[in-house]
Amino acid sequence: MTITTEQEVLLTVSPVTQLGNPAPITGTPMWNSTNLNAITLVVSANGLSATAIASTSGSSTINVIANAGTATSPISISGSVVLSVVPAAAAALNISLGIPFLQ
Repeated sequence: MTITTEQEVLLTVSPVTQLGNPAPITGTPMWNSTNLNAITLVVSANGLSATAIASTSGSSTINVIANAGTATSPISISGSVVLSVVPAAAAALNISLGIPFLQ
């Protein structure tokens, strides 16, 4: 997905089985961005979503890791998505007025 330097996007994880059915996880998923200059993350309290906020142009892989097992027998599962950030395009022209002077 490509977003501009003026955008943010909500990312949501849904744990599922191999057949796509909802599945439980243990604990709070952990998120990271491979390029914090391009994308910063604000993770929700339950870890099931994060807002990716664009800063500067670049690309970042967003990774999330969760435990599909138990606290004593963890089974690590993960997911990732690549976000590209491009400069926001001009949308209008502002005209500045100078100081009037005699001709």
